[in-house]
Amino acid sequence: MWISHNSMTPITESRPKYVTCSCQSCEGHIEFPANSAGLSVACPHCGRPTILKRPKSKLRLIMYSSTIILILVAAALFAHRQTLQSKASVDEFYTKPITDIKSAAQKGNLNAETALGLSYANGRNIEHDYAQALLCFTNAANAGNAEAQYYLSIMYDEGWGVTQSKPEGAKWCLMASEAGDAEAQHRMGWKCSQGEGVITDLAASMKWYKSALETFRNAAAHGNVRAQLILGAMYGDGEGVAKDEAEAANWMEKAASSGDPRVQATVGFDFEYGSGVRVDSTRAAKWCRRAAEQGNADAQGNLGMLYLNGRGVPQDYVEAYKWLSLGIANSDSDPASEPLVDSDLLWPPEKVKAVRDADKASVDAQIDLRKNLAYQMTEGQIAEAQRRVSSFSSKNEIHPDFQNQTARH
Repeated sequence: MWISHNSMTPITESRPKYVTCSCQSCEGHIEFPANSAGLSVACPHCGRPTILKRPKSKLRLIMYSSTIILILVAAALFAHRQTLQSKASVDEFYTKPITDIKSAAQKGNLNAETALGLSYANGRNIEHDYAQALLCFTNAANAGNAEAQYYLSIMYDEGWGVTQSKPEGAKWCLMASEAGDAEAQHRMGWKCSQGEGVITDLAASMKWYKSALETFRNAAAHGNVRAQLILGAMYGDGEGVAKDEAEAANWMEKAASSGDPRVQATVGFDFEYGSGVRVDSTRAAKWCRRAAEQGNADAQGNLGMLYLNGRGVPQDYVEAYKWLSLGIANSDSDPASEPLVDSDLLWPPEKVKAVRDADKASVDAQIDLRKNLAYQMTEGQIAEAQRRVSSFSSKNEIHPDFQNQTARH
């Protein structure tokens, strides 16, 4: 029975439970009422002050231990997933054998699944299938892979394997942008400036362009070719930065110096037509030649026209006939026109469409040009041009500066 301090009258109540704790100094056992936990008292063993602590129940200990174990397991799984994702980027997986990509994707590697989507979209080492590409991108995008979200936005924008939806494309592009994907941020900047799938918002456009610009600058400075090319385009078009044709030319030529013929052809065209840079026929001929010597059909046809008109090179009908012929012959087999990688990802949709629409017309125009050119040539000149076409080999005609450089960056 306990006594109330206020009334000093008995209160019928069961005696509180006693518990035991250890002294913080001497570790001697102290027994005390459970409701006294938290008080500071003198230890009956050593006399030093100590705080009375209620011991944890076995259930609490079990729950606490279980929580720790769950945290450790979750951390291990997260670390394992991060390790899987960091072992190879999407671009690195994309260059692997299709069986390796599929195997990694089946094990849950999101970069591999994204690369598998690209393989289906481009028909690279596997049958072209937009539906399968869409499935891969969707799975990886829903799992949080920013690059897959970006590619998925392109699928919706273009209506590849799915009903075209600019708002849905903008939704996935925004998700990828918020996750830090620089190319998505660049695309989102363009969308906001044009009102594609979103309300026109120039402030938001500038925000996304600047975010992309910072990332591209860092990547470009470390030799990333795609970043260099996009950075050049941003300076050339004044996207998120003051328009600067000299800086645009600087980054474009750095990208072209990678040795990739597709990049060299693109830079050659930009210099020829003044796309973001000052028109410079000499530079146009230089980069078109380097791409043409590596078998790029677009560059070969363009170089033929440069020789025909004497722009950037001395006028030479034999060389014009040769390069026009090679461009026409290679136009159907040129691997430089993949629908997603290194083309659509670098340019806004309307530029991609314009380029594609121009491709067939360009080949037809080259055929007409060669036909008309033949009327102005002697039989000996035509025979010499045909001999050069027959003996052409990108191996023995490649520019010496690029003999040891790889085609992909």
